[in-house]
Amino acid sequence: MLLSAAVVMMPATALAVSTEIIPAQADVYVFEGNPDGNTASIALLQAGVGRGRKVGRIVAYIRFGLADIPKSSFFKKTRVTRATVSLFAQSTGLARADSHFLVSVARCSDSSWIEAKMAWSNRACPALEQAEDVVAIDGTELPQLFQWDVAQSVSKAVRSGGSRLTFVVSAFRIPKLTGGEREIIPEEQFGSKESVGFVRFWSRERAGFGRTGVPTLRVTYEREDTELARFMKTIVAIVSALGAFLGIWGSLRRFTHRQG
Repeated sequence: MLLSAAVVMMPATALAVSTEIIPAQADVYVFEGNPDGNTASIALLQAGVGRGRKVGRIVAYIRFGLADIPKSSFFKKTRVTRATVSLFAQSTGLARADSHFLVSVARCSDSSWIEAKMAWSNRACPALEQAEDVVAIDGTELPQLFQWDVAQSVSKAVRSGGSRLTFVVSAFRIPKLTGGEREIIPEEQFGSKESVGFVRFWSRERAGFGRTGVPTLRVTYEREDTELARFMKTIVAIVSALGAFLGIWGSLRRFTHRQG
């Protein structure tokens, strides 16, 4: 009975909910048509298919630091409840203004890359993981801010104690349909090659134009007690309850003794 009473007396653990808005610490895009070229000096990111020495894919890399998100410990557990990557799409390139794109964000396990040295030929994660989220972008609605759900990747990184996390942005143009039939676009490539066209996004270098437009990672997380912490609090409550009981018992005995 004493144990049960002590446990009931334990207050419910309140979850501490916090949100961190993390700007990108590094970003760059690489182009298959210029495999050794570096774009670190360009204040834009691109994703899609472009033309250079040859037609090739364009993918963007964005790295975020996770130092502001507390790691789980023996007594406190961090649980990510929501995480989104925000990118400001400025315009499209090598495509008609009314073109549509599917833009995906995937996790990259290698965050050791350096902006000034990154090129297609030495890019991180050449074999991309499955996309975590995909957003449809309509060229007629640009410029606009878009968000991708990346809670799974961020949660995994936080659980493993990672200090950095990289995402890869890819895109491809959706063939336009008119009256139920596929419209033939002059610059379009058929067969195994993808349609030429890409989306331009603001990079972190555009911070001077507005913080809301640069690549950001928004993470909402909860901090709660672990099983060990709850067990220790239960023990403390039991000891406290036992001490109070013994104190009351001692007072009753003294009172009875005086009455006798």
